[in-house]
Amino acid sequence: MALITRHSRCKICGELIGSEPVVGFPHFVRNHKDPLFMFTDAPFHRTCFLAHPLREQVEKRRRMSILVRDWDISVYGKISEAKVRVLHRPLEHFRISRSVYSAGEDDGGSMRACICYVLRGACSYSFGPEELIEIHESQFAHLPEGSYEFRVLGEQPIELILVWTPPKESQVVSGPSGSD
Repeated sequence: MALITRHSRCKICGELIGSEPVVGFPHFVRNHKDPLFMFTDAPFHRTCFLAHPLREQVEKRRRMSILVRDWDISVYGKISEAKVRVLHRPLEHFRISRSVYSAGEDDGGSMRACICYVLRGACSYSFGPEELIEIHESQFAHLPEGSYEFRVLGEQPIELILVWTPPKESQVVSGPSGSD
């Protein structure tokens, strides 16, 4: 996120921010031609932002925005199923599944919110017309619940791990049974 000081200028009106209430967003739009790009990494007077005609679209996109992150090899070592499992403990609180898809394969449907780790290859997920992401080898993303389309990118197969939290009623409870 951009450093905002009282000497920064509002990206909407061009005036100094001064001591007025400020709104700012981290980088959430990649396409420079997208009309919402002007709201990425920039400060605004709160009153300017609230009155802007694209405000509702910005808020909707920010709610939907999915951040793809790089696996930190310096902390965790090379990404693997075993290392992903270590991050999600206790195991009875998570469901972890490994899948391999062929090059060019696609899929779709409805999913629970989950984390997708790509061990090798690359894929794209789309969640409606406004949200398309790519996840490449050694990257991961928190994916939302709902309808999706999935596609393997490139000429190589993809290997990925999905991690989600099952409903409380299906989680295994460890420890002593309820005896008095």
